[in-house]
Amino acid sequence: MGFDEHGQRLIEGEYAAMNPCITPLQLLPVGTVTTSTMLVDDDEFLESRYYQEVLKPQGIREAIGFNVLLTAQRLGFLAANRPESERRYDALCPSTERGDT
Repeated sequence: MGFDEHGQRLIEGEYAAMNPCITPLQLLPVGTVTTSTMLVDDDEFLESRYYQEVLKPQGIREAIGFNVLLTAQRLGFLAANRPESERRYDALCPSTERGDT
């Protein structure tokens, strides 16, 4: 599940800095698998402008992924998005539940 052209422009432009998952993602080592639910409290995430104005209109509810590049200047990550209609990623992968390491 990905972004349409309009959604892609939003996440690359004005909304890039509003993603509430970016700061906690920068604290994880390269290769550590995580979900957006593990990074940010559900209520905070669902109330964020990023979710309300970018993800929700695209039908995206959650992401799972990992950092592939992390330097002082750059963050690169690989992620897969999940629509609201699908099961939560942590339900599919019990080892990714919050608090497990």
